[in-house]
Amino acid sequence: MNSQKKHFNFKNDSGSVTLFVLIAMIFFLIVCFFIYTNSNNKKVSQMKELEQLKKNYESSIDEIDDKYEDIVSNEIIIEFSPNGGEYVMPTNGQAKISIKVNATSKKENDNIEKIYYQWTNSTEEPTNWTDTMSNGQMIEKDDCKIGQYYFWVKVIDNKGNEKIGMSQAFSIKEGKIQVAYNHSVTKGPLKVNLIFDSILSKNHKIGYGKTETLARNNMKNATLTNNNAQIDVPENGFIYAEATDTVGNKVYITEEITNIDNIGPEINANPDGGEYELTYIEI
Repeated sequence: MNSQKKHFNFKNDSGSVTLFVLIAMIFFLIVCFFIYTNSNNKKVSQMKELEQLKKNYESSIDEIDDKYEDIVSNEIIIEFSPNGGEYVMPTNGQAKISIKVNATSKKENDNIEKIYYQWTNSTEEPTNWTDTMSNGQMIEKDDCKIGQYYFWVKVIDNKGNEKIGMSQAFSIKEGKIQVAYNHSVTKGPLKVNLIFDSILSKNHKIGYGKTETLARNNMKNATLTNNNAQIDVPENGFIYAEATDTVGNKVYITEEITNIDNIGPEINANPDGGEYELTYIEI
């Protein structure tokens, strides 16, 4: 009897263990299912977020493209002619420079309505815009000194679009005409070389005369080789030379020539007192 009871209790204990294991397995499966479901839901949520981000990105790109196209289509183009350069300080007075501006709009039916302009000595943007010009008008500045000048414009179209532009530097420099020749006493003709600075690129003229006025009146166009010209001077007098830069600023010089001696030496042809005639021979 006792042996049967003990066996019966053992069976009860085994069943309890089996039930416990079963319950634990069910709980484990539930937890795993929950974790899987939660993870899957999280992935789905993340995929939705990624899809939304992608849509937002594409929308932003489209918006940026639209704005870019709008900006480009409204762009105002400014062209300077000439766009800066080197110019010479004239012998007399002050230098002049000139510039023309053409402004256009890329967008159809947009027209240039107003152009303000300003000259400055630096690359700092002007604060006052008072002077106006027509599109394509040539603007001249005739009071320049040695230094740099910049031309600024503020262009406004009929839609209110605005653009500010600055030219390259207009540099005013010194230009020279140098005279080179043999300064020793010599007979004519004397070859005189004139060397023009490269900035003096136009209207080369040379003249010779017994006076400064005649030298200026007798000047002719000079032929240059490597910025050099030459003139033959027959006797003492004056050389006049001039040249200009591309806009007409003129440099000139006058050089007096005094070392030409075309009179031969005096010869005593009658040393013994006879009746001879003395003559001078011009070489």
